[in-house]
Amino acid sequence: MLHALPPYDFAGQENDFAKARFVVIPVPYDSTCSFNAGTRDAPHLMIAASRFMEEKKCGGIFTTEELEPCRADARETMRRIAQVVGDAIDAKKTPVLLGGEHTIAYGALSAYRQRDFSVLALDAHLDFRDEFEGSPLSHACTLRRLHEIAPVTVVGCRSWGAEEMKDAKKAGVRVFGPRFNAREVAKGLRKNVYVSIDFDALEEGFPTGMPEPNGMRYEDALALLQTVLKTRRLIGLDATELLAANARDAYAAAKLVYEILCMGG
Repeated sequence: MLHALPPYDFAGQENDFAKARFVVIPVPYDSTCSFNAGTRDAPHLMIAASRFMEEKKCGGIFTTEELEPCRADARETMRRIAQVVGDAIDAKKTPVLLGGEHTIAYGALSAYRQRDFSVLALDAHLDFRDEFEGSPLSHACTLRRLHEIAPVTVVGCRSWGAEEMKDAKKAGVRVFGPRFNAREVAKGLRKNVYVSIDFDALEEGFPTGMPEPNGMRYEDALALLQTVLKTRRLIGLDATELLAANARDAYAAAKLVYEILCMGG
């Protein structure tokens, strides 16, 4: 009688770290947002929405408490993220970060000692600036920082600066728009894949801090991840840049994260 609702953890699962395949880490950080701020609220709202999804067979999920960012120091925030993600990796769990802004992906990747993996990024923007507004750790520099750690393939991309695209092509970044061949995308990925999602890659049902028209369809994103994870191993995931006003706005984002975990579990 005292437990009428699912527990306040991602997907409403009882927290059991020992049995969990995935560790969900909420990161309410959005200090470098340059257009619409407020994505720091998304981790809380995605978790709230996820408690009402239909349960599916998954590898077990443990949800940590929210990570405390250092809002005045991006490098310190990245260090804190790397420490928590590193702890999850050392425990042989797959880290899942809920942002917050996309910059948190750099903190996560910094924790990986192995470098035999690819990054599959879903993003409307190329985010390949070397610095933005005086900072190399801005959300506008995320994919450049990730590519310094592992090869990046970005899908859903439809907005970039001329110099960004020039630098990305020179660096060997593979860029696909919102309409693509999933097998062609998968072909260039290594056996281990880290998935990094900026929700502005998707269609208008995903409110974001920097929206772009003509996004990737939800079903196309699912089909892409299904194609990739049939033959590749998911080693980590982040889901970022959601600007939700309430849990209803966050439901589709939470559902996409859960579907990916069920594929990779």
